[in-house]
Amino acid sequence: MGKYFRGLGFVLILIISVIITGCSHQTVSSSAELTATMTPFQPQVPASATPTTTPPPTPTPLPTEETETPEEHPQFAPQELGPGEVTVPILLYHHVSDTLQTQYSVTTSALDEQMNWLYQNGYQTITVTELAHLIREGGTAPGRPVIITFDDGWLDLYENAYPILRKYGFQGTAYIVANAVNAQGNLSAEQLKELIDQGWEIGSHGLNHVDLTKSDGWQEEITASKAYLEKVLGIEILTFAYPYGVADIGVMNYTFSAGYTSAVGLGSTATHSRSTLYYLSRMEVKSWHGLDFFEEIMPWSDKKGSPVSESP
Repeated sequence: MGKYFRGLGFVLILIISVIITGCSHQTVSSSAELTATMTPFQPQVPASATPTTTPPPTPTPLPTEETETPEEHPQFAPQELGPGEVTVPILLYHHVSDTLQTQYSVTTSALDEQMNWLYQNGYQTITVTELAHLIREGGTAPGRPVIITFDDGWLDLYENAYPILRKYGFQGTAYIVANAVNAQGNLSAEQLKELIDQGWEIGSHGLNHVDLTKSDGWQEEITASKAYLEKVLGIEILTFAYPYGVADIGVMNYTFSAGYTSAVGLGSTATHSRSTLYYLSRMEVKSWHGLDFFEEIMPWSDKKGSPVSESP
């Protein structure tokens, strides 16, 4: 009889351990839960996960002489979009550099050419959070809206991309790896604050840029990065970019629960809806892409038969 109870106890222990092990990535029963009313919370950042703050690098001054703004910017009447499905292309960049040789880096001349194409075709920038609001609540948007995002927070965003976008009156959304703020080769907190002052949106790209579907500390990557960026920048962080564009339903549900109002991944469509609020599609611009790529992926252009009007 004693052997019987000892064997029964072993089985119970084994069952309990299996149940505990299976609780890593929680799932939700349907996508409808992702669009429910949110209950944001402010997590406490564990001491072991708090990014080490180093003295910020001296901000690189922008040119003292303003670059001449292009003369022609076709204007299109504002439009009412949403709630529900809306069409707003989201572009994704990483590096903007004339020295890096990688598929994830575009040259300054290429970026200028691409931004000029958007400008000449009447595009105006909005942020990811503004897109999320249009999907949820609806509202007024530019006639040809576009979102320009930059991942990781490299210093060349400030030195190279920022002046080019400013030249055309554009603002972007920068997704920042929290542990890289103030690190060599990355943006400082002061530079990020300057971008914010100029109308840019700042989002989280995780604490350490790890695959959230494989990392043991994936919850902390989502919550601690939000808390830290809010602390050092003094703003609310509302949007998240999944590292490598990888997420499962558990990661998306947790991002929703952590207080983000949207999240972005990768894709090839410019149309978004309530069901994709936590995996908005971004079209990645690679080093070899030319203007033919823009003419192919962008929903509006003169070459596609949408005549430019001189006034709204």
